[in-house]
Amino acid sequence: MGTQATGESGGLPELPAWVFAPVGRSKRRTVRRHVDPYGIIAKVKLWPSKTGLLHGVRSVKLKGGFIELETHCGQSIRMRNSRNSRVARHLRNKVFEKPCPSCRIPSWKLEKFGETTFI
Repeated sequence: MGTQATGESGGLPELPAWVFAPVGRSKRRTVRRHVDPYGIIAKVKLWPSKTGLLHGVRSVKLKGGFIELETHCGQSIRMRNSRNSRVARHLRNKVFEKPCPSCRIPSWKLEKFGETTFI
């Protein structure tokens, strides 16, 4: 009655192959659009410079109305924590030419940043 057990399944019915197929990761990553740049940089850990390079961020500190960050290539940067700043706009709009070669940002992080939407 029902399904027949075959082979070494121990009396359990055979399941189709699609049951064990890996599920594609289609989860959308979202970040709030109009937040201070400190929140975006602390979450994404990337910083676009004025020259068009995208740097990886090692540490981020909030001191008063300023952000102090250190990149993986050794730069120390101090900037204002303003929602209308160039950094905030460039992060939201993903404006950069290429990743910094000294920071060595992994490709999965660039892909993840590319898939992130700002709402």
